[in-house]
Amino acid sequence: MTTTVLPEARLEQSDGPRRRTRRPWLAIPLGGVAAAALAGVVALGMVPRQSRQAELAEAAREIRSLVETPRVKVVRPTRGTKPLSLRLPADLLPNRESPLHARAKGYLKRVLVDIGDRVEQGQLLAEIEAPEMDGELERARATVYQASADLKLAVARRELAAINLRRSEALVQRNAASVQDLDEAKAAQQVADATVLSADATLAARKAEVHRLEDLNSFLRVVAPFAGTITARGFDPGALVAAEGSGQAPLFRIAQDDVLRVVATVPQAHLAAVRLGQDVKVLAREFPGKEFVGRVSRTARAVDPATRTLRTEIDLPNKDGALYAGMFVEAEFARAGGAPLTVTANAVATGPEGTRVVVVDRSGMVRWRPIVIRRDLGSRIEVGGGLEGDESIIENPPSGLADGARVEVVAPSAGKEPAPAKANS
Repeated sequence: MTTTVLPEARLEQSDGPRRRTRRPWLAIPLGGVAAAALAGVVALGMVPRQSRQAELAEAAREIRSLVETPRVKVVRPTRGTKPLSLRLPADLLPNRESPLHARAKGYLKRVLVDIGDRVEQGQLLAEIEAPEMDGELERARATVYQASADLKLAVARRELAAINLRRSEALVQRNAASVQDLDEAKAAQQVADATVLSADATLAARKAEVHRLEDLNSFLRVVAPFAGTITARGFDPGALVAAEGSGQAPLFRIAQDDVLRVVATVPQAHLAAVRLGQDVKVLAREFPGKEFVGRVSRTARAVDPATRTLRTEIDLPNKDGALYAGMFVEAEFARAGGAPLTVTANAVATGPEGTRVVVVDRSGMVRWRPIVIRRDLGSRIEVGGGLEGDESIIENPPSGLADGARVEVVAPSAGKEPAPAKANS
């Protein structure tokens, strides 16, 4: 028996599982959630944009207000309680210093001093032994005796020639002698006079040679030319020394250090701070807290064109020997005049119109005022003219600030200029 399956039954069997997997009731809730999420994202993006636009608008309003009436900070000039000083580096040099050379060639016999020894003027420092100089001196003295004898002989011959001349004149007057005899007597007299002059000159030359050798012999004793300190010694006993001019190093070097010479170079811009006879403080780092006082004794009276500086020398007493020649020190010159007037460096503007500052009056009106700079102190400027000292000066003046413009002065206690306010989001 054959069983027949109806088509409707097949459809029910095949379509039943599909209806269960589709679940059409979930489609509507998921679409609503997506739309809500998209709307939230759009809203979140618009909020920061609106806040930023509000900030920009507020900043623009602040900028317009600043352009119309700039806000500035003012400072006042400061007047010191005492004149500013000028401190310059300087060198300590001995008041007098000299190298001592040998003037005679020989062997160093004795050395009586060493470096650091204080000596007096004329004190014997060393002796040189030169036996050949003694022989030369004796020969020179012998030539002096010989020249003296020659001079006496020439004088005697001149006297004899004078007698013969008088005798010839008497004989010619009595016609007892010829005129030729008289002429010969006159010539003999002239020769005798010339011989005396020559002998006298020879004697003087021989005496001069003796004096020269005696002076050279005296240089065998090396003495101190002035009172001071031996700062260098070049040779030991037994060394062969040559006369000055041979290129040999000096035997000694002596320096006078009871008065030291402070040498400073003053820039041209500060020449007014230097006056002859003024007291100067000398400071040494090796003696903290201690001041030495000297006096300006001399200047070069001419500015060096290469460095634009003036060489200035200060005499500094050094009786106790605390300072040493060759040290590096600082010289402090007290400036003449009243207490200096200074302003902050960032309140000074320099341009084609010169050096100026911006002064604000009580009504808030600004005026550009030219000033004279006396000295640049770094963070502050010393003003030599143009200000009285009670002005209110703009610090860091804005560019393009016109003369006669109005500004808003920020109180000094306000500190920094306030930033533009931000709008609340």
